[in-house]
Order: sequence, then structure tokens, then C-alpha cells
Amino acid sequence: MPGEAETGGWKEDGLPQIYVGEDLFTYINGGAEIYHEYGFTQVIVQDFLNKNKKSISLEIFEMSNPESAYGMYTFKTNPGGEELALGDEAQLADYYMNFWKGKFIITLTGFDEDEGTKKSRAKN
Repeated sequence: MPGEAETGGWKEDGLPQIYVGEDLFTYINGGAEIYHEYGFTQVIVQDFLNKNKKSISLEIFEMSNPESAYGMYTFKTNPGGEELALGDEAQLADYYMNFWKGKFIITLTGFDEDEGTKKSRAKN
């Protein structure tokens, strides 16, 4: 997990959660099948809070290989998102940012439309 110096003041909220293999179904009820079709291995999930109590959730998905990560990334993104220079490819949408690098897909989700939260997703 990134340290506070790397998260721009966002602090960990609770302990990271790890879901391996079939455990993904307990985390993503009804959405895990597609991850498994693309070669899901495991995911680590960590929530963060800033000083204003805004939250961001970080998910780091490990896939079986880079091709699987790219396939899942393209499934998760949409044509209306803003392309970012991050990882192998990245996109910022309304309340989330996805990027992939190697065999990993990283998703940052902010549950509000506050402009500061949106900018933090793009920066961190």
C-alpha cells in the first residue's frame, strides 16, 4: 500500500482486505464472474479518508498475465472517460479512475463528485 507521503494526505481507513480466487465472490457479489473469465488471481482493497472525511477506495487487482489485465481494463472503461498518462493506459470517469500496468488493474473510486476528490483520484 502507498504511504501517506504518496497519497497527498489521504490516510488509510481500516486494514487492507485481500480476496484470492473464489473469495472474490464475497467482495463483488454478482460481478466476480467476468474477472474470473479474464484470469483473476487476487485483489487487495484499501479505503482512504482525507482531512474532510471524503473517502476513496483503492483496489489492486492481480490478473494472470498482462493480456488478462488489458482485457479486463478495456471491459471496465468507457468511451466517455478522460485518458490519463499513467501506467500502460489510464482513464478517469465520473467517480472512478482505472489504469493497468503489467498484470495489474488499479481502480480508485471516490463516492462523491466533489472536485477535490476527483482531482485526487487523477493525481494519486
